[in-house]
Amino acid sequence: MATIDTLNVLGNALKVATPLPMQNSIITRSSFYDLIKQAVGITARRQGRRTEDSTQFGSAYSVGSRFEREPMPVAGTPIFELAVYQWKKTAATVQTTWESLEEAVEGPTAFGSFLSMILMPIVEDLSDDLNRQSIGFGAGPLCRISDNWTPGNNPVLIDRAYGLGADDVNGWISGIRRGMGLVAGPILSGGSLRNGGQAVRILSVNLASNAGAGAFTIDGVVPTEWGVDDYLWLGDDQANDAPVNGVEKKMMGARGFFDDGTIVSTLQNISRTSYPEYNGFVIDGSASPYSGVPTNKLLHRVHDEVRIRSKRRVSHICTTPGVYRGIFGVQAALGGFGATMPSGGTLSIGSKGVVSNAFGSGPVEIRNVPEWIPGTLLAFDASSLVRFGMETPEWDDHGDFWKPVTVGGSRVDEWYNILRMRGQLGCREPRAGVWVTGLLETDA
Repeated sequence: MATIDTLNVLGNALKVATPLPMQNSIITRSSFYDLIKQAVGITARRQGRRTEDSTQFGSAYSVGSRFEREPMPVAGTPIFELAVYQWKKTAATVQTTWESLEEAVEGPTAFGSFLSMILMPIVEDLSDDLNRQSIGFGAGPLCRISDNWTPGNNPVLIDRAYGLGADDVNGWISGIRRGMGLVAGPILSGGSLRNGGQAVRILSVNLASNAGAGAFTIDGVVPTEWGVDDYLWLGDDQANDAPVNGVEKKMMGARGFFDDGTIVSTLQNISRTSYPEYNGFVIDGSASPYSGVPTNKLLHRVHDEVRIRSKRRVSHICTTPGVYRGIFGVQAALGGFGATMPSGGTLSIGSKGVVSNAFGSGPVEIRNVPEWIPGTLLAFDASSLVRFGMETPEWDDHGDFWKPVTVGGSRVDEWYNILRMRGQLGCREPRAGVWVTGLLETDA
C-alpha cells in the first residue's frame, strides 16, 4: 500500500510557507451522477445489502366498449417480477506517516496544505469514480488496450473508453491519469486476469498519443502477458475492480439501464429476453438516414421514441463535448438564445449545457459531459433513475479518525483512514431512454 511520507511526497508542500492556496491539478465535477435522485427513506444503515422493488408486467384492468346488457370487460392478470438492486461498496484510502502528520499541524498554512492536497483529492477521486460508475454498465473497465499497440512496448496505447467506445478514440476520457494502479484481463467477466492479477502503476499519461486515443507509460516493465484488446480496471496487487465470476463490483450505470439487451441482458434480476418490455432502445446514428451528425431530425427522433415507448418525456440529453458542439450549433440555429432574443428564443444557457424548448413538450437540458462514452448520446427521462444507499460518502469515524497501520501482525508508525460509499443505482423504466451510437467526434 502506498504511503504518504514527508521527504518524497509532502516535501514541496510543507517546506515553503505561503499564504496562497495550493494548486490542485485534479479538476472534478459531477456531470451525470447528480441527475440520479436519492430514494427517500432508503439508506445504507440497518437496511441490509440490497433493495427490492416490484416491477409490474401486464395490466390488472381491462377496458372495452359494450352494448347494453353485455358482460363487462374481464380484468387482466398482471405478472410481478422482483427487481433487485445489489448494493456495491466504493472505498478510498489515505495513509500517511507520523512525521507527516506532525509537520502538517506545525502551522495553519501547513495544515491547510495537507487538507487541500491530501484529503480533498481523496474525496474528489471517489466522486470521480461514482460519476464514472453512473455512466458505465457495471463491469467497470476504464478502457481497452489498442490494436495499434505492440505487446511489451512502453508506453501502452489505449482506446475504447469504458470498454465500449470506438477504436482509436479517447481511451483516456473515463479518467486515466498519473499514479493509478491498473490490472488487465481479456474478458469482461473478469476471469483470467493477466499476470496473476498483479497491478502496474501509471507513471505518466500522454493524451495526444495514438492519434488522440491516448497512451500511458508504466512505472516499470510492461507485463509480458498483456495483449491488445485487453480490458483495463483499477486495482492493486491485493484486489481490483474487475468482476469475479461475472459478479460486478461496480454500480450499474446509464449504459446498462437503457440498453436494448445487447450489453446487459439481465437488469436488476429481470431477464430482458423474458421481459423485452425492460429493454431500452438504441439507434445507430451512422446508418441511413443519418450520417453520424446530430441533426435536428435525429434529436426529434430520440425524443419521439422515448415519448412513444414509455409515455414519458425527455428531460435531459447527455453527450460528449464533440457531439455537444454539433448539437449546440443545430439548436442555436433554431431561434437563438432565449436570454438575448427579444421574443421567441428557444435556447438558454444552463450551468452544464443549454436548455432547449425546441422539442415541443417542455424544456430539455442538453449536457456537455466530459467523461461521456465517445461517439454516443443518451436522451432520457431523469425521473426514471434512482439511488439507494448512502446519500454522501463518509469517513470511517469508528473511534479515532487516524488509525494505526499493521504490517505482518506488527504495528508501524503510520496512520490511515477510509472514505466509503455504499449503495446502488437503479432504473424503474428502461424504455424511458434512447441511446444513439456512431456519432462523429470531429465537430470543431
